[in-house]
Amino acid sequence: MSRIWIGSKEGWDMIRENEFISALITRTVFLTTAGLLFLGLSFWINHIFKKDTRFSKELIILVLFSFILNLIVMSGFIF
Repeated sequence: MSRIWIGSKEGWDMIRENEFISALITRTVFLTTAGLLFLGLSFWINHIFKKDTRFSKELIILVLFSFILNLIVMSGFIF
């Protein structure tokens, strides 16, 4: 599954060397959007079952985790 997103090793190395910042921003925006969809789904389910929770803390954690994980992956420590 990761090869679909990353591509070949040579292509990934070229992206990391030449377009690091734009690739980091693109991956962070994509993964944060996916996380927001799941957070919205969770909010909707809580609303249906009449549970009252605050999602601001989870949103901050989601954004920070997405950025940090992407920075680690793009730096080459993973994969």
